[in-house]
Amino acid sequence: MRNMYTQWLYNTSERGFTLLFAALLASLVTALGLAMFSIAKKELILSSLGRDSQFAFYTADTGAECAMYWDFRYDAFATSTVYTGATTCGGADLADFPVGDPKYDGVPGMGGAAISTFWFESGGRCAYVTVTKQDARALTTVEALGYNTACSDTTNPRRLERAVRAVF
Repeated sequence: MRNMYTQWLYNTSERGFTLLFAALLASLVTALGLAMFSIAKKELILSSLGRDSQFAFYTADTGAECAMYWDFRYDAFATSTVYTGATTCGGADLADFPVGDPKYDGVPGMGGAAISTFWFESGGRCAYVTVTKQDARALTTVEALGYNTACSDTTNPRRLERAVRAVF
C-alpha cells in the first residue's frame, strides 16, 4: 500500500509539466507568427510604394512628352500668341493650373508668355507641366510633375511626386 501511495504522489507532481510546456510552445509559435506577419506587411507596403513611385514617374514623363509634342508639332507655347486650339493628352483635355492654388496661382495658360502651364489627369493620375521659353538663347525647358493620385486628392498621405525636366 505504501508503494502505491508514493507512485500516485510521483505521478501527480509531473502532471503540470506537460501543460506548462504546451502553453510555452504555443506562445512561442504565436510570437513567431506575429513577427512574420509584421515583416510581410512592411514588405507589402514597400512594394506598393515602389509601384506608386513608378506610376508618378510615368505620369510626369507623359506630361513632358505631351508638352514636347504640342510644342514641336503645333508651336502651342509660342511667346507671341496664345494657343486657342483644342489640346488633349492621354485622352484628357489640358487645362490651366487651378485658380486659388498658392503654388500655381497667377501662372498663365498655354502660349503668349515666357512661361506656359497646363495640367491634365489621365487614368486617375495627375500631371502639372510648366514650359519655359527663353528667347535670348532659343532655349525651352519643360518641367513636369507627376503624381500617383488624382489632382483633387492633395491630402492623401501616400501621394508621391516625381519630376521630369527636359531642356532643348
